[in-house]
Amino acid sequence: MVLGPPRRWLLLVTLASAFGLMLGVAAIALNMISVSSHLGARSALSPSTISYPVGLESQGGGVHSIGSPNAPVVVTEWSDFQCPACRAYALTRDPVVVQQYAGTGQVRFVYRNYAFLGMESILAAEAAECAADQGKYWEYRSLLWERQGGENQGAFSSDNLKSFAADVGLDQAKFSACLDGGTHRAAVVAEEKEGEALGVNATPTIFVNDRKMQGVPSVDAMKAAIDEELAKKR
Repeated sequence: MVLGPPRRWLLLVTLASAFGLMLGVAAIALNMISVSSHLGARSALSPSTISYPVGLESQGGGVHSIGSPNAPVVVTEWSDFQCPACRAYALTRDPVVVQQYAGTGQVRFVYRNYAFLGMESILAAEAAECAADQGKYWEYRSLLWERQGGENQGAFSSDNLKSFAADVGLDQAKFSACLDGGTHRAAVVAEEKEGEALGVNATPTIFVNDRKMQGVPSVDAMKAAIDEELAKKR
């Protein structure tokens, strides 16, 4: 049977749409394979062993950064501690990029809370801020990635968060008083609103200066974005 022009055109459109859908699915699958392979191959980069030796700086109030405060390029990551993609980025992308750029004095990495996946997200963000009050934000943050479980399934219950505090050597009485008293609740909620105002609607959302990136960008994509911004400053 010979197809006439309308039917032939319809067949071509259908085939093109199917091919496009297959490419999209393949791209997503390859990205997840890449993340999974990094997680497997980089067992030494488990959250409890990640270290950022250069320019550590913790400002509190939800703003924590690594690198020079005068850097011309600022990479800001908005994340939720219950977000699996955020964990993947924290384990496989962030350490590599930070190690390369933070010590140059040209790039600053800022970490913000966007706790939108439920109450345990809010509690985890509050707990990280309570740890920051005792100078242990980075250690506690790493432990949260390590202990991440299903969304709102109890992994970040109040009791568990308090046990994490003991694991990183915090004063448990002070930590419990901070968490139970909701010391940082208003700040965490306000921070989510701040993120929304900037166009954050998913995690992780990363800004390289004003350039917005979502999902789990590859190390090469992150480097390209940073290098482009650095070139503008020269």
